[in-house]
Amino acid sequence: MDKLVTIATFDFPAEAQTIKLLLEEQGIEVFLADDSLVGMNWFLANAVGGAKLRVLESYAERARQFVEEYRQTSRQSHEFELPAVDFDCEECGHALTFPGQRRGGVETCPHCNQYVDVPE
Repeated sequence: MDKLVTIATFDFPAEAQTIKLLLEEQGIEVFLADDSLVGMNWFLANAVGGAKLRVLESYAERARQFVEEYRQTSRQSHEFELPAVDFDCEECGHALTFPGQRRGGVETCPHCNQYVDVPE
């Protein structure tokens, strides 16, 4: 009889659930451990090792490969560059430029040290 093995851990239970559904589409039975605990008490994620994705040992290698491919694809799809954001500080009027990934955030103007909202 096969035993359950942990093939991946996640800080966010929603990500573990997504992978679980994708693996089940591949015909692999998947079990989640500690996902409810991490979802309800996110600050305990490090203490318990995150939400764990578990499969039968006979499917472990296939499932690990699938998870690795998914993570690679996910990383690559997020590696695009947004154009820089140019605007004037509302407080002192100096021209500012921030990387596009900071759109919609709050930064500090290097000239007057006031907080500025980076336009989207």
